[in-house]
Amino acid sequence: PKDNPIKRFFQAKRDRERFLKAAIDRVLDTEVLDVSLDMARDYVRRANEAINPLPDNAAKETMLELGEYVLGRRS
Repeated sequence: PKDNPIKRFFQAKRDRERFLKAAIDRVLDTEVLDVSLDMARDYVRRANEAINPLPDNAAKETMLELGEYVLGRRS
């Protein structure tokens, strides 16, 4: 976005706390979290598609499980 409070926080010489609060508010915004999770799901789906042609073995299974584990994290 044009008005990116995170970028402005790092660029600011003054009023950094105001930009930090705006950045935290933006990150905690439900819509932003939902969009981020949708993007993560898409990356995991594409990674799984790239992994699928590999031979079935423990390494492949671990890679497939890793994406699901990351998506399931909540902290």
